[in-house]
Amino acid sequence: KVDGLEPTAPLNSLQQFRIITRGLPKADLAVTITSPSGSRVRAHVIPTAEGFLVNFTPTQLGEYLLSICFGGTPIAPRPFRLQCLSGSDSNKVRAFGPGLERGLVAQPAEFIIDTRGAGQGGLGVTVEGPCEAAINCRDNGDGTCNVAYLPTEAGDYTVNITFNDRHINGSPFQPVIMPLPNLSNTRVSGIGIQPHGRIFKLRRHRNLLHSMLCNDASPFYCCQPTRKRMCDSNKYDQQNGQHNFF
Repeated sequence: KVDGLEPTAPLNSLQQFRIITRGLPKADLAVTITSPSGSRVRAHVIPTAEGFLVNFTPTQLGEYLLSICFGGTPIAPRPFRLQCLSGSDSNKVRAFGPGLERGLVAQPAEFIIDTRGAGQGGLGVTVEGPCEAAINCRDNGDGTCNVAYLPTEAGDYTVNITFNDRHINGSPFQPVIMPLPNLSNTRVSGIGIQPHGRIFKLRRHRNLLHSMLCNDASPFYCCQPTRKRMCDSNKYDQQNGQHNFF
């Protein structure tokens, strides 16, 4: 199975696709790529847990033919076709990651930018907000890059991502940076947190009362479970900052 091979590609853009061979006996993979002029194009084949990862860069305009054989047998009756076009396309650039939605003060907010298939172009990243945030970008060498910015104040931020001076899809992003929680005034009490006692299933016995006093703690971070599927529980919020769990 071939996954991720696009029918078109911009000139001089890194193309990457996967060949899934999981569950099949081990065998050699042969990838032959023919350019529009009839010359052979070098393909980089990397073994993976699922099969193989193939990279190549089209440098001529026109149609490319890709013949793929596994264990000496073609995986398709006819070669795959890819049309190489001129120019670049900012709509093919993707950005994703938690740093485009939210973050914490003084903690790196991270996200990934994927420019594969977009062609040649300049990538721009700026961050606007209550303070100047340092930006660090690491090129992964495969058409993607990891980006992290460091907000030092809470508030609403704007992350602009451009490709050839044009905003990519979703840009500008509007992440919200929250302050670090104040846990110094947080207490947890109740018989349900004692280090001794009988062990029983909470699904059948719901008579435990957990009280968490969070008057001065950040409400955004208060009472977040660390293991979501340990048991079922009901929460009752009181007006004085106390939260009871049954």
